[in-house]
Amino acid sequence: MSLKVTTLYATLERLERDGLIHTDGEEVINGRARRYYRISDQGSARLTEEVELLERSVRVARTRMALPGAAMGFFKGAEA
Repeated sequence: MSLKVTTLYATLERLERDGLIHTDGEEVINGRARRYYRISDQGSARLTEEVELLERSVRVARTRMALPGAAMGFFKGAEA
């Protein structure tokens, strides 16, 4: 995976604006500014929600893959 610098900084700015992370310090090393971030309580709660959603999706996918015909792409009503 590769991210452009502008994509990364735009994402960090959005996460900070949404209250999911906050700046946790800055320093200059070899003439380059570095900013450190820490996840907020709200961000931690949101991360937990996202992990739970992904885990449910994985369970559904695994259930569907175990069904007869799954290897050929034929699925019938496998909901977790």
